Amino acid sequence: VLVFTYFADTLAYLEENLPQYLVKNTNIEFALGSKSEIEDFAKRFAPVSKKYKLKDGEKEIDFLIATDKLSEGQNLQDCGMIVNYDLHWNPVRMIQRNGRINRLGTVH
Repeated sequence: VLVFTYFADTLAYLEENLPQYLVKNTNIEFALGSKSEIEDFAKRFAPVSKKYKLKDGEKEIDFLIATDKLSEGQNLQDCGMIVNYDLHWNPVRMIQRNGRINRLGTVH
């Protein structure tokens, strides 16, 4: 599951409040940080489409919550569901978010 939010403050709020409502042993990550840090989250979230082999001790991310930084230039078609937590005022951004997972060849 990929959750997009527009504001970093909203992402911080979700990081504080969301985990208590998820199933135990679910790997959830909140993608705040630099472009390279966000790329690392993307690799662990979509290792097949990113052609990334998980290292020892790394776990594939089940839930990735991110701002629109992640919606630019990423192949995330390992994902089966997008949630738009808050809607962007620009409809093109919404299309861009969906375009991260809606690709030719996806199993979903």
